[in-house]
Amino acid sequence: MPPGGGFHPFGGRVSRHFGETLAPEDPYLSYYDCRLTREDVDTLRNDWLTDNMIAFWQEYLENEYLKKYPSSHIVLLRPSMAFMLMTQPNPLELRSALPDFTRTTHIFLPVNDNRNLTRAEGGSHWSLLLISVIDGVAFHYDSLGVSNVNEGHLTTDKMSRLLNRPLSFLNLTDSPQQENGSDCGVYVCIIMRHLLLKRLLSANAREKVSMKKRARGEDRTTKAAAPPPFQGITDFLHELIHELCMRMTFGNHQALRIIIGRRWDMERMNEMHERDTREMIACSSDSHSTRRHSLHFGKRMCLEKR
Repeated sequence: MPPGGGFHPFGGRVSRHFGETLAPEDPYLSYYDCRLTREDVDTLRNDWLTDNMIAFWQEYLENEYLKKYPSSHIVLLRPSMAFMLMTQPNPLELRSALPDFTRTTHIFLPVNDNRNLTRAEGGSHWSLLLISVIDGVAFHYDSLGVSNVNEGHLTTDKMSRLLNRPLSFLNLTDSPQQENGSDCGVYVCIIMRHLLLKRLLSANAREKVSMKKRARGEDRTTKAAAPPPFQGITDFLHELIHELCMRMTFGNHQALRIIIGRRWDMERMNEMHERDTREMIACSSDSHSTRRHSLHFGKRMCLEKR
């Protein structure tokens, strides 16, 4: 295992040519409990994220960030489990396959519009459901308005039965909206990262907090305009995957940064990702325009001391 590792190559091997000779179903990278195939990586070229790619993103957030906060009780439920939960008539039958939610405060669930049990990787749209267990509220972020509102509501009902407590469902009507037909998974990843790192974990580092809506009198949010396109996130994911391949192949993730025939610095990747996040959540202060870019994060939702 490389220094500072925790990386487990699939079968002890990784493509040194970055998958150029791999078949679509062949393993491209194994990272902890997630295995990416050549097909998963190739889909990044079209900005479409498979359930496996979103699972990889969650694995990355867990192992690179969430592990640094051992006192947190946040669960990133994988797309496959969210799909099973939504389509299972009796969610209690899945209890043994799911994490123990006894002490959990927040649960992230990527929601897909596929309801065909014979097509585990079907569907055409992703949205994000964040369940605040301590508040009894499920916040639904949909980059296509109400496209997945029924699926989000159904998943909330199943989680309510599983947690044995009532959950209110809130579809956030001014969530940032995508401008094409393929960015839904990208929005899920960006919003998930922002909520986890900039809200929950940053607050958890200080003290126990609760996510609640602002009082009605404090809510001056206008409907959010569409955010800028997130062209950098798929590049970030692509470079991150190759970075991890290199980390396993050469075992020197502090100095060697040779990715796709050129040097790359991990800090630059993080800066690129941070820039996209800032652009997405920034509010326009132009006094000559009423157009405002805003998210519910910090507008109709805030962190308050519990």
